[in-house]
Amino acid sequence: MSNSTNADSGEPDDVGRGDDARNGDDASERENAAADTGATDSREQSESSSDEEAAAVAPRPPREKRTPSSVRASEGGKGRRTASRSEAEAARTAEPNAFARIWRFIRQVIAELRKVVTPTRTELLTYVAVVIVFLIVMMAYVGVLDYGFGQLVLWAFGG
Repeated sequence: MSNSTNADSGEPDDVGRGDDARNGDDASERENAAADTGATDSREQSESSSDEEAAAVAPRPPREKRTPSSVRASEGGKGRRTASRSEAEAARTAEPNAFARIWRFIRQVIAELRKVVTPTRTELLTYVAVVIVFLIVMMAYVGVLDYGFGQLVLWAFGG
């Protein structure tokens, strides 16, 4: 029985695999080969003789070979440093000229201003009243703290 653990999860390697994982490496190799070719060995066919079990076990698709994401990555080899995010973005997109950027900014400002909804007169008066009441409450709070700290300083240093 294998006592090794999976480095990612910390679980034993043979958890959830059935009896094949406990029988050694050649059983897991048979399982991988069967998954790659889409075939099953005779032992698996005899175990899943009922229709319910056969419907529950779906064959795995063959594994795809991974190819490098770009030609430069495959040519780079070891020792080549990874490009920073800013370098990669700069290489991928070219900056438009200054006038195009200014024109794009103006178009974006106009698009945002079209989304603005002006409040009605009653909403505006309500918002103004809320702001004024909030300011009065905050001024009173800061005034009380100022007076209290002033009295504390006078008491501490004698005044």
